[in-house]
Amino acid sequence: MQAIFLPINIHNKIDKINRNFLWGHSHDSRKLHYVNWNTITQPKTFGGLGIRQSHKVNECYMAKILWNIKTDNNSLSSQIIKAKYGQNLERNIHSKSYIRRSLDKGLSVFNLGLAWRIGNGLSINFWHDKWLPSGNVRSSISGPLSLQDSHKSVSNVFSNGLSDISLSPPPSIIDEISSSFISLNNSPDFPAWPASNSGAFSINSFFKLNIDGSAVEGKLGAGGVIRNDAGCFIAGFSKFIGSGSALQAEFWALQLGLQLAIDQGIKNLEIESDALSLVQLFLNPNISHHHKFFSVISNCRHLTLCFDNWKLSHIYREANFVADSLANLGRLSRSPLMTFFSPPDCSVDHLLHDSSSFGKFRCTK
Repeated sequence: MQAIFLPINIHNKIDKINRNFLWGHSHDSRKLHYVNWNTITQPKTFGGLGIRQSHKVNECYMAKILWNIKTDNNSLSSQIIKAKYGQNLERNIHSKSYIRRSLDKGLSVFNLGLAWRIGNGLSINFWHDKWLPSGNVRSSISGPLSLQDSHKSVSNVFSNGLSDISLSPPPSIIDEISSSFISLNNSPDFPAWPASNSGAFSINSFFKLNIDGSAVEGKLGAGGVIRNDAGCFIAGFSKFIGSGSALQAEFWALQLGLQLAIDQGIKNLEIESDALSLVQLFLNPNISHHHKFFSVISNCRHLTLCFDNWKLSHIYREANFVADSLANLGRLSRSPLMTFFSPPDCSVDHLLHDSSSFGKFRCTK
């Protein structure tokens, strides 16, 4: 399973063995299945048992091989596959061996998660590859690209300027492009897996924690939401903090959110906050022991030791409305810690908006 994609009838037999074991089947007796197999293979937080379907595990292993081909030039297997199918597996497309067909099974998973870290920009397609934090540039615009434009590399555009492309991206994307670094010493581009804190491919499940603090007239609330990679609500929390500063509420939200993720058994976590000062303080390795927030920063760093992979990053407030609604709920309700396993009314509209993939406008001066 870790080397080739097994025939579907083999996957069905593996799943059948798992079902038989679960329900206590034997050669002599057949037991009643009380729950649908598709429900059983859902994550535990969705009411399933977290048992993985065989073919989906196999797809992830094929994606892992594709990752190794992209990143490891020294292994014998990578060298053989590249020699036969080309650096980007572009050869022998119409006459595929079983190995090549197996690798194709992992392409959807691989392409979904792959991003790029810019070196010289020569091997990154400006439009179609994911090299910006927000994703690929092509998804931000509508309209046809010329054939010449569609093949432009990041290096081409950085050398000639944005005036050299036929379609202009939105201002927010232009800002991201303008703030991007390109190598001065001609170092190569590197593939990356943004969902992993290490940047390397992992087949483990990732979850996202959005946190926020609310401070009005000195009264504080904290809130947060955990969602899976499909954007589905897993858990949320809300708490009235008391009196203090806005940054104090933000750190409370971080500590409570990390603890909730640990309680849910999550091992791979991406954390997002719209408080840039929180992100900078937490990621600063030289924070003084005398800093007013050193205690809570130390608490949160200790909690991150419970995760196999984690990443903390800053986002704009417009992308954090679900957590914002829960933080406001905590402040206004003046309630102790409340934990939710289905969305409270105040967050439903924001969750629906996020799941629709429509953006929100950000006004800047």
